[in-house]
Amino acid sequence: MIDEILANWPLQQWNNSRVIIAVSGGADSMALLDSLWKLSSKKENLFVFHCDHRQRGEESDADASFVQEQSNLRELNCCVAQLTDEECLHHSEDELRKIRYHYLREFACRINASWIALGHNADDNIETYLHRLIRGSGTRGLRGIPITRNFIRSTTHDVMLIRPLLTVYRSSILSWLQSHDIPYRNDSSNRDSKYTRNKIRNELIPVLDFLAGPDWKERIVRLIDSNTLEHERINSRAEKLLASAIWNKQPDGSVEMIVSDLTAVDWPALREFFVGVWHLQNWPLREMSKRHWRHIEEMLNRTSSNPHPMRVDLPGHLRLEIRRGKLRIVPSSLRQSTS
Repeated sequence: MIDEILANWPLQQWNNSRVIIAVSGGADSMALLDSLWKLSSKKENLFVFHCDHRQRGEESDADASFVQEQSNLRELNCCVAQLTDEECLHHSEDELRKIRYHYLREFACRINASWIALGHNADDNIETYLHRLIRGSGTRGLRGIPITRNFIRSTTHDVMLIRPLLTVYRSSILSWLQSHDIPYRNDSSNRDSKYTRNKIRNELIPVLDFLAGPDWKERIVRLIDSNTLEHERINSRAEKLLASAIWNKQPDGSVEMIVSDLTAVDWPALREFFVGVWHLQNWPLREMSKRHWRHIEEMLNRTSSNPHPMRVDLPGHLRLEIRRGKLRIVPSSLRQSTS
């Protein structure tokens, strides 16, 4: 396991930087905590972060106390973020993740950290792939979980997310914890199959273990790797489009493009290009569903046979219009001011 961690995250990349280790108290995060603590020669640069979601009463309190105790044993600074009464009313995985990442950002900025280490493993990657496959995700979603990604970008410094255990299977992690006598906590909510991810883990995975043969996980991992390479190719094309004159930001905040330039690009790259535009304009991307993207694709496909103006209202009070050979994306405030 240590070899896998070092292959994914060489010591020279992080040993001299401040690193936050996100620790829930579960098996994965405890393996990550102990292994990074043993690897680091500058333990003063390691910080532990735990988020108490306050979803499981005394069990949540015990998790927080356990993480604090394990940090103290290793003489590491530990930050426990506790959700407010209002925040703990949120119950969906996505809402809780947003809140948790908000507190992580605050802590990272406060201590000037460069890295945040998360405990996702190879089984998490496979479960994520299956979850997105069931939802009908495209190449972007089916590339799995990235080992690294930018978490905070600023003029002073960047903070990166890193998942050093992403190529390690859960069975290997549990064996490693047992052989090194490392304690960990079990989250009772992981047994609740009302969550889709838990249903995949508790019900679908055992069926695949029985039906698909002993090496089915390795085959999925190879497929994830293949999808990742394809996404990188598409993303490279999209980045070139973003850096080109194919789109123009107007002084009033709208965006204009020439339709013939867009229809010359294959849709997967064009969709990633649009995602980049949304990011650069700080428009709400998460609310853009498959239906919205499909509508835009169909509008562009119809331009060759339909010369009439077309438009669609999009999340975030945006309107996309195609008229006289131009595609224009306009915020609602502009539409009101010009009406």
